Formats: sequence, C-alpha cells, structure tokens
Amino acid sequence: MTLSPETIVNLVIWLVIFPAVSGIVPSELIKKRDKSLAEIYLCGLFLMFAVFEVCAVPCILLHKSLVFLTVTVMMVMTVFCIASVIVITYAFAARTINVYFRLSSFVDFKAADAAIWLVFGVVFALQLFLSLFAARSYADDAAWIADAVAASSGGEMYVVYPFTGMPGGHLLRDIVSPYPMFVAMLSNVSGLHVLIIAHTVMPVFLGIVSCLMYKEIAIRLFEGNLRKIPVFMMIMSMINLLGGYSEYTREVFQGIFAESSEGVTAGIFTLYAFLLLCTISQCCSAGNEDTVPESLNGLGAMLFILNTAAALIGTGTVFMMLFMEIVLIVLMAVRNKRPIMVLKWFFSAIPGVACIMFYLT
Repeated sequence: MTLSPETIVNLVIWLVIFPAVSGIVPSELIKKRDKSLAEIYLCGLFLMFAVFEVCAVPCILLHKSLVFLTVTVMMVMTVFCIASVIVITYAFAARTINVYFRLSSFVDFKAADAAIWLVFGVVFALQLFLSLFAARSYADDAAWIADAVAASSGGEMYVVYPFTGMPGGHLLRDIVSPYPMFVAMLSNVSGLHVLIIAHTVMPVFLGIVSCLMYKEIAIRLFEGNLRKIPVFMMIMSMINLLGGYSEYTREVFQGIFAESSEGVTAGIFTLYAFLLLCTISQCCSAGNEDTVPESLNGLGAMLFILNTAAALIGTGTVFMMLFMEIVLIVLMAVRNKRPIMVLKWFFSAIPGVACIMFYLT
C-alpha cells in the first residue's frame, strides 16, 4: 500500500485542517485575544473528538453505516469551520493580527538556546521512534483492531463479535466508547490500512500533540520564559522514554495505565485536562478576572467538551479524569473561597458521568 498524495491530503484535512480551523470557535469562548496557534489547534482537536463521540453513538445504535457516520462528522466539522471563518473575519476587521494571536518572540535568542532546542528535538525524535518500533502488543489489541477492520471493510459498525466472527456480542460500554470506529474512519478516508493508522500514524500524531501540550503547560508554569520551556519539554520526553510503550503513544504515570486506550488517556486527554485546570488556577489566583485574558466560563465549556471527547476512548479515561478534576477543583475552590467552581464543574462533568452510567448498565 503506497502513500499517495491523496492519502496525505486527506490525513492533513482530518488531523490538521479541521482541528486548526474549527478550534477558533471554542478558543473564542476561552479568550478574545493573545491566542497561540497551539491553543486554537488543541481546542479544535478535542472538539473534533467530541463531535465524533456525539455523532458515533446514535449512528451505531441506529445501525447506520460507517460512511454515513463519516459524512455526518464531516458536515458538523464543516459547520464549525464556517463559523470559525466568520469569527476570524470579524476579529481581523476589528483587531490586528498581533493582538488576536500570541506570536512567539525570539528576542535575545542565542546559540545556547538553539542547542537546547536541538537536544530536545533529538530526544523527542527518539521518543517517536520507540513509540513506533518498540511498541509491545497485548491481547485486547486484536479485539478492537478486528472491530475497526470489520467496519472499514464491511461498512457496518459493531455487528460482528471480534473474538468469534459471529453476529452481535458487543456490550453497551463498547458502543459508547467507539475509538476503533474513529480509526476505521481515518482508514477509509485516507486509503491506508487500519493497522497503519492505529500503529503508525496515530502514535506519531498523538506524540506531536502531547509535545504541543507540554509546551503550553511550560508557558504557564514558567510565565513564557523561552529558555526554560525546551528544558521542561526535554525532561518530560526523557520521562516518557523510561516507560513501557503501548500501541498508541507511550506509558506514563509510571505504569498506572499501560494499554492501548489508557496510553492515549495518560498521554493526551489527562494531560489536556491538567492544562485546562492549570489555566483555571491561574485565573483564580489573579484575583480580578478583568486582568486575565481567559474566561472561567469558557474554560468550563472547554472542560465539558473534553469530558465528552474522553468518553470516546473509554470509561477508564473518564473515571481517571473526573477524579483528577474534582480533587483539583475542590482544592482551588477552598483556596480561593469560590464554592461556585464546584457547581460549574458538575456541569462540565455531565458527559463523563453519563459515560460511567452506561458502563454500569
């Protein structure tokens, strides 16, 4: 199977263009100015995951085809992209690009800084290499790959039990967390085999996404100090290098979660939840909300989107994220004397609670 220009274009559309353009809408809820391109992209990426989750579950329950689901997700994402174009057109008419976007400054950038970034690049490249060629297999990988292959080749979703090939046999919790269908969709639109998408494209893609999140976290922790950011990112990559490797990205949190979907959880979803909570903490610590660019309500809305997207991966993802969120939200509410934060969190946790309820049925 060759990597044709059409394949590259389709993957770029789904993994780059759709998130980057549609992310302007949710990022506008968080703050009106000083946005980084990485912030916009991450908002759009998790918005796309949430859209797929919301569209996929009804389509599976109503026995719609994978093609129908793909067209549905594409139409919804196109609507968000059109809305983003309208928002950015109005923003450019009212503001300058240097106000709307936060562009990195390279003032006093020295050779030593370039050397640190180069070392980080080498370490990060090694991390991606190991995620591809040192990934270990496990039993459940065959089950969800079979689901994805069946959907990609036959068009029907969750109609064949992956262990026997007989009709039926899927639990509701599998249907509520249809990440294999997302992989099958990317396989169909790109023309690449499901295994290539799952074990080659996604590890590299999600590794790069995690790198973007580490950068955004470092900006908040070190208040934009460009000399400390690559050091922090390099340390995090080295920690990841010491862990075991899953089929997607890599094992983090020292082995708490090691398998396929949980690797995505620890390396992507939980990391972004921490990024949002870190930003919420900074907003609360600022005292006067008028002096901070972010909106607490907008961050809560993005947390709602993230919890919806987390259901796509699995119940373990949702439970782990909700536990971390409630602990940190309560601590921030007590520290800043804002009990309303807990009530706002309950709203953002609705998708996660619903996913857990489906799991228990």
